[in-house]
Amino acid sequence: MKILRGVAPARINDLGGWTDTWFAGFGSVLSVSVQPGIECLLVVEDTGDISKGGVAIKIKTTGESFYVDPNELTFKKNPIIEAVIFSEGVPKDFHTEISVRSAMPFGAGTGTSASLAVALLGTLRKLKSADCSPASLWREAHRIETEVLGLESGIQDQICASYGGICFIEIPQYPDAKISRVSLPEEIVKNLDRTLLLVFLGSAHQSSEVHTRVIEKLKSEGLDTPEIETLRKTAFKGLQALLLGDLELYGSVMIENNEAQRSLHPELIPKEADLVIEIAKRNDALGWKVNGAGGSGGSMTVLLPDEPQTIEDFKKEINELGLTDKRAMGIRIVETKLDPDGFRVEFVSEENI
Repeated sequence: MKILRGVAPARINDLGGWTDTWFAGFGSVLSVSVQPGIECLLVVEDTGDISKGGVAIKIKTTGESFYVDPNELTFKKNPIIEAVIFSEGVPKDFHTEISVRSAMPFGAGTGTSASLAVALLGTLRKLKSADCSPASLWREAHRIETEVLGLESGIQDQICASYGGICFIEIPQYPDAKISRVSLPEEIVKNLDRTLLLVFLGSAHQSSEVHTRVIEKLKSEGLDTPEIETLRKTAFKGLQALLLGDLELYGSVMIENNEAQRSLHPELIPKEADLVIEIAKRNDALGWKVNGAGGSGGSMTVLLPDEPQTIEDFKKEINELGLTDKRAMGIRIVETKLDPDGFRVEFVSEENI
């Protein structure tokens, strides 16, 4: 028996999101990698009986479990997992078990589909001593989502899941990318860890119809629409603010990005997000931004002053909102921690599962 554990972070506060796509053509994104992300536990066992070959899959977060035959994949039970198995393969004539878990809410809009693809892909590659470098992982994970599954996907989620840290991603022409890990003084990193908060908006992210309308608008108006131009600039503005250690400026860029998304389509900023923004303003927040492409549900990032009482007051008010206001049921704080490492994988013993 061989047991491996692979972990890939999620991402929040993606300044410049939407510009890492084929329909934007070029752009730049500044994203922050965080835990909780996705953990994959891979158990491969020689049963001595080739009839028992196959893959048992357990989604610990939801309690879901099912079996797939790697030779007859339908991409209907869990498309990401099945597509990674299709592309990377599993050991023949062995029983394979894949367990997936995450404390990140389902559908939070924090790139967890990409995190799952990277975590499972890297773990399967480690098993056969194949290339697990960040550059190799993000490109293959992106190819799996766009070519194998035919999904719309920018490139930032796979990059953040693979590299970790704060990533400044320049896209000269989709899907090419120049990736820089942003190095900041320890004091600034600790400040961000305390003050950059994730708020789940109460329901899973669902906005394919809105996204389709936005994509059609961008295709018809060309690459230089004012909203996309604004978004392209926010990543660089956010980078400069962080390098200067100016978190007030960083927060103002978050707000600028959020409103540029709203200009693309009003429904990209859900009503629940505006309820959170009201509370953020009352607590002197420096900035706020809906995570990912936006739309109904999902999550948003709020940047608060580095004042313990203000942070606690904001958390309390958000959690009370989600429990007492019918317009905002389920809204809550998700505890996160900055992830400096990106994807990592290790062999583990049965005792450490």
